[in-house]
Order: sequence, then structure tokens, then C-alpha cells
Amino acid sequence: MFPQSDIDKTECLESLVGIRTGCTVDERKPFWIEDIEGVDVTILAAMAKGTNGTGKDFGQQLINSASREFLGDIELLVNNGYGLKEIAADMCSSNTLLTTYTPNAGIIIKSNLYSRFQQLKITSLKVLTNVTGPRVLRFDDGVETTDYNVTLTAGVIIPIDLNYTTDQKKVTVKFTDATVGVGKVQVVSSKGCGCSGGKAHEDVLFTGVVGSLETASPYGFLPCVALTCSYDHLICNMVKLTPNIFGLALLYKVGEKYFLNKAQSNRNNDVVSYNDGEPSELVRNYGALYASKLYGKADRKAVKHVISDYLSKNAKDCCVICNSRSRVAAITG
Repeated sequence: MFPQSDIDKTECLESLVGIRTGCTVDERKPFWIEDIEGVDVTILAAMAKGTNGTGKDFGQQLINSASREFLGDIELLVNNGYGLKEIAADMCSSNTLLTTYTPNAGIIIKSNLYSRFQQLKITSLKVLTNVTGPRVLRFDDGVETTDYNVTLTAGVIIPIDLNYTTDQKKVTVKFTDATVGVGKVQVVSSKGCGCSGGKAHEDVLFTGVVGSLETASPYGFLPCVALTCSYDHLICNMVKLTPNIFGLALLYKVGEKYFLNKAQSNRNNDVVSYNDGEPSELVRNYGALYASKLYGKADRKAVKHVISDYLSKNAKDCCVICNSRSRVAAITG
């Protein structure tokens, strides 16, 4: 099973191939769909079916479909000798909440792992306050805030189920109402469990906040936290470093799908004209170009080599598995 993420992994791939129209003169893309022989918006419009809308819509559908297939090949190559952990660390706080209340206070949750590919997830937490009724709980990772509506009961520990995820290394959790008093956290010394064994408490750190000042001791909350690993960050980092290599491979995959569609396209019962046998031959040609750019040859760098080099340079990353037994057979057909 591949590590999961809430981000659309195809976005950074789709950005590599654009579609020229009268409104795209200022856009910069490594490649354009018009780089495929004989393709322009007019041809795409003629091929588009009723559900595809305009020629640009149909072109974007081709790019999206090609990106998703390309992504599957990339993930297989990532696991060819290497791998990515699904969870780098997870733990639930074993501390105790006491009925000594401090207003405008909360907890700061920090990742202490070295990884370019991690995400911080909070799956649940327990809270103790001195108020009853609805309140707004805010998560602030320094880039954006996320609010949750919760119902509290004074003096009662309330469990809250969450699905909060951030790409940042830390997040502050406290109520938007500064008058809400939260309980004192009594820290209990114990070893962690889960993927990091006895190191879980070192992988995830807790400090506190009162007003805007950070404190050594947390307040009010007992969270369950996981540090997960994201293929999204891994793939998009490689794409940003080598956009031309990934972009050309994607362009070839788009070309393969374009000529496959061309052989079957019709709109209003009018078949788009082409020479007999031409689309099928071009499907094979672009498929072969894609495979070559994906797997490469001895004298030509390809996506496969970029992935291997990048993972080798990041072998000390806590999310990377260096002894993956997974192997991938090159697709030549």
C-alpha cells in the first residue's frame, strides 16, 4: 500500500504541459500540447465529445489522464530498490489532565523528525476546560488556520475525533475565545509505542502556549499524532528539480493518448479525418518515446535515473526505506 495524502498528486505533473489559447501568452510551461505534431485547440475541439466541452477542456482531460498514468509508473519506480514508509512515527499522549485552569492557553505539537516528505496528522485529542457550551478550536501551523466547532462541558474531559493534516513541522492548538480556561497537563514519563518504538516521544514533541508566548509545559490537550510520509512531496520535489525530464515524458504520454483518441473520435457523427493506419502507428511511436524517457538508455538520462539519484541523496531521510525488496520490470511494449 502506498502512503496516502490529501493533496492531488497530479497537480504538479499537469503543470508541466499547457494548452495555448488567446489568453495564455504570458503563461510559462516547459511544454505545450501543441508540441505534439498536428495538434492545436481547433483540432482538439473537433475531437471533443459533448461531455468534453471545448477543445481546451478536451486537451486538459488528456493531460490529466496521462498524468495519472505517469504517476502510477513513477510510484512503481520509487519502490524499485527504495521505498517510502507509510508512517514514520505515531503516538498518543499518556499525560494526565488536572483541574487547574489557565485561560488563553494551549499546546504546540512539533515534529522532531528529519524528512522532506512528512506530514503531521492529528487524529484525535482530549481536552479539559472550565466552560460549558460550543466553542471554536483553532489549529495554526504558521501558514494557515483551521477551525473546528466543539461542544464542551466544564470539568469533564471531552474526546474529539479529528482528521487534521499539515505539511508544516509544528502546529499550535488553542481556543479562539481567550477566556476559556484549559486544564494543566501533568507530564508522565513513559516510552512511546508504534512505528518508532521507544523513540516516539522524541519524534513528536509537546510544548505549551499562553497568549502568544511558548512555554515548556503544554496546557489543556492530550493529542494522538502521526507523522506520515507523502509521495506527493517526494514526486513534486523531483518534478521541480528536473521539470524538462518529467515534462517531456508526460508530453509523450499525452501524445500517445491523443492519437489513441484520434482514431476513435467523432462529434455529431462526423469522424475526424486521418490517413488509414496513421494514428495506430503514432500511438506506438509515442508509446515507445514515453517508455524511453521513463526508463532511459545507457547514454540518456531518464525519469528512472532521476528517481534513483534523488532517493540515493535522501537516503538518510526518515521516510525513505533503503532496502525495499520491490523490483519493477521495465515495460517495453
